[in-house]
Amino acid sequence: RDDALAAVGEEGPEYVIDSVDENPNPYIKKRIYGHMKAPLYLDKAEPGGTLVFDEKGMPKRNGTGDFGFVVHVPNSVTGDSPGALIQNGHGLLGSMNEGRNGYLAELADKNKMVAFGVDMVGMADPDYDEVVNSISGDIGAFKAIVGRQHQGMINSLLAMRMMKGRFWKDPLVQDNGKSVIDPTHCYYRGDSQGGIFGTTYMALSTDVT
Repeated sequence: RDDALAAVGEEGPEYVIDSVDENPNPYIKKRIYGHMKAPLYLDKAEPGGTLVFDEKGMPKRNGTGDFGFVVHVPNSVTGDSPGALIQNGHGLLGSMNEGRNGYLAELADKNKMVAFGVDMVGMADPDYDEVVNSISGDIGAFKAIVGRQHQGMINSLLAMRMMKGRFWKDPLVQDNGKSVIDPTHCYYRGDSQGGIFGTTYMALSTDVT
């Protein structure tokens, strides 16, 4: 954590916007997809990557990797009435898109919160086959899944740093010259797996309110 946060600084990781959906449902006026460039601690960012260690047996940074994120801007936030940030932790082997047209969209609009999420690398949908194969086959292979979760937790922390650092100033979240995001109020919520990992997230985070 300390190494990753020091690498990205107070502004968080750099990012690129991939696409924007206007009014995808009755609660959200703008859904933004992008990918952030995060410090990488695996031998590859793609599914199947394993944790890299240094000569002392500690996790080691291995350049950077691109990881997706999604942001939901509800109808209820404006430049004159910005919303707090709320990070969503998805359920077992889910994805960052969980709840986007249901409970998360409604929660964000009702409570004036800009919601966002990332995949929990190691226990997300792209890891499904590896997780199932390790459980039904060689359980020793599950060790690699646990290793990948280090990157998943780092990505979650970096996403919050990015949102309250550089993202809230992005032109896509401006309204009449003001941001619809209040970066001084930052929260986390999670379902099932996301709630369980949330305990670790809250213990490690230096950014949540």
